[in-house]
Amino acid sequence: MQTFIVKFAGAFSGFVSGVGLTMIGWKAGVTPGAATVLGMRVIMIAIPALLSMLCCVMYKAGYRLTGEFYDKMVKELRSRKE
Repeated sequence: MQTFIVKFAGAFSGFVSGVGLTMIGWKAGVTPGAATVLGMRVIMIAIPALLSMLCCVMYKAGYRLTGEFYDKMVKELRSRKE
């Protein structure tokens, strides 16, 4: 299953890259214009930065391992072990 997931992720990222380059007007063998260069910068810098921030916010919102929760979890595990 892992091999399939890795191959799918590679194919999907190639697809998304291709769609992005098509949307910004990239043409192979042609010197890109200013708008295309700006679009490439957005694809390579801005979008990954925004998605990373979104992931960080989602992680912080869903991270429940606080001191109180941790203590409760350890207590539960110890009671199961006995």
